[in-house]
Amino acid sequence: MSIHYDLYDTPDIQKKGEEQPLHPRVVFNGTIDQEEFLDRVHKFTGISRSLLVGAMQSFQNELRDLLANGWIVELGDIGYFSVSLQGPPVMKKKDVHAQSISLKNINFRAGKQFKNCLLYTSDAADDLI
Repeated sequence: MSIHYDLYDTPDIQKKGEEQPLHPRVVFNGTIDQEEFLDRVHKFTGISRSLLVGAMQSFQNELRDLLANGWIVELGDIGYFSVSLQGPPVMKKKDVHAQSISLKNINFRAGKQFKNCLLYTSDAADDLI
């Protein structure tokens, strides 16, 4: 497996006019949609495609419901999903109203083994474009 990358100028945030170091950025091959993903899993495992479609929908529904009810969800070695909230800055708890709190983001933190497998199977250093 190889991750291709290119090097880009780091923005001069402090506007000093000094030369900034380069940083690597992934050059993506494209996007694999759910249909293609399911086709690939089906071909690799031999599990019925319709069973995979139903399982995927069930995973999505259950993940959504658990996150909406305040749970952190671990999907094996893949990692953890959680949500974060946002609201207006307040000095006292009594100044907070439920209507002013909203979903900020859905967070994903890769599991250590999953991340290490990706790191150790990648030859990114050999693929400068």
